[in-house]
Amino acid sequence: MGSSQRWKCTPAPLDGSPIKSSLALVLECVSDVGKQPACDASADDTSSNLVITGPLVAVQSVLSQTDTPVGIATVSFFQMFGGSLFAALSQTIFNQQLVKELMKNVPDISIGALLAAGTIGFHKVVEPAQMGGVLQSYNVAILDTFYLAAAVTAASFVFALGLPWISMKGKTVAAGAA
Repeated sequence: MGSSQRWKCTPAPLDGSPIKSSLALVLECVSDVGKQPACDASADDTSSNLVITGPLVAVQSVLSQTDTPVGIATVSFFQMFGGSLFAALSQTIFNQQLVKELMKNVPDISIGALLAAGTIGFHKVVEPAQMGGVLQSYNVAILDTFYLAAAVTAASFVFALGLPWISMKGKTVAAGAA
């Protein structure tokens, strides 16, 4: 980049929701020349390709040519469905745990005002004496959300152990299957 273009990426809050604004992987890029380029947090092509295309290659190596399109469609469906389902589950777990922990740790706080302020602005509506309890509540809520992700990862690893190991060396993928 030239000297007139220096990019600085900062987290972008997404619709004021606590989980989306605190754990957002979407980055808003700001430059000193007023342009905003597309900045993608999942720019690591290696990890993206392993997660998305790995199962598709596995389906092509295991199934016959006639069954491959159905297998690819099924894998694609469950990749999209799983992402949608667990995003909703994570949001629900976070919201329920946050409210429960706030009522336990800081009973005299206005939960509505705190949730309306979001993760980015909660320090504006919280008294300094309440900050420790609020931060502890957010910590517990985020940890419980991460526990869901860890459990799903562990379960998928266990299920993956039952899959056959088939070499793709020397195999050609049919043009219609790719």
